[in-house]
Formats: sequence, C-alpha cells, structure tokens
Amino acid sequence: EAYKISDVFIVVDAVHHFTKEKLKELFDLIFKNARKKVLIIEPAFVDLGNRYGILGKLVGWFFKKMDYDVLNRIGLWFTGQEYSDLFKTRFGSEQGNQFSFHYQKVSNHYLITFTRD
Repeated sequence: EAYKISDVFIVVDAVHHFTKEKLKELFDLIFKNARKKVLIIEPAFVDLGNRYGILGKLVGWFFKKMDYDVLNRIGLWFTGQEYSDLFKTRFGSEQGNQFSFHYQKVSNHYLITFTRD
C-alpha cells in the first residue's frame, strides 16, 4: 500500500499534471485512505486563450513551459468548467461519494475541501 490511512490529505498544485484517468486512480487511493478531509489547492488561471486571445495563448504557453517538471508534461490546462466537473464528480472516484465538497476561487487558485460525511 502506497498510502497510509490519515485524517487529512493535502494536494497542492498537482491536479493539472495528471490526465483524467490518472486523477481517478490517484483520488481512489486518497479518498479510500482519508478519514476526515481532502484539501486541494490548484491554480485557477485557466481559459487564458479564450479570455485574452493571442496574448492569453502566449501566456498560457509560457505557464506550461514554466510548470513543466520533467516528469509531468502539461498537454493542456483544464477549463474552468472541466475543473468544476472534476470536483463535483470527485474525479470519477466511487470512493469520493462518501465525501461532501465545497470549492471556491481564492485569488488565482481553487481551494477545494472534501469532507467525509
């Protein structure tokens, strides 16, 4: 077992590095082993191309290059709606159905709290 049972799991600046399929696998493990809460902090500077045209696409490309960590290349940023859907569906994890959630945008980040019911 890669994870030990813990009261709280914290995931920071990681969601956008994974495909939806890998997120399901990761959060199956996290939700299975979280006794009380899962906290996520994720960048919310999405849809730059749609909001700011060519300049936004350039900034988005730059952010992808800066955030590339050799192991996890970012192919694309999730849109705001895709993030919302991922949070609401608990990343597709059946284990996540045991958690209620709250999310909000704070500055340029999403703050998501999943609490075991």
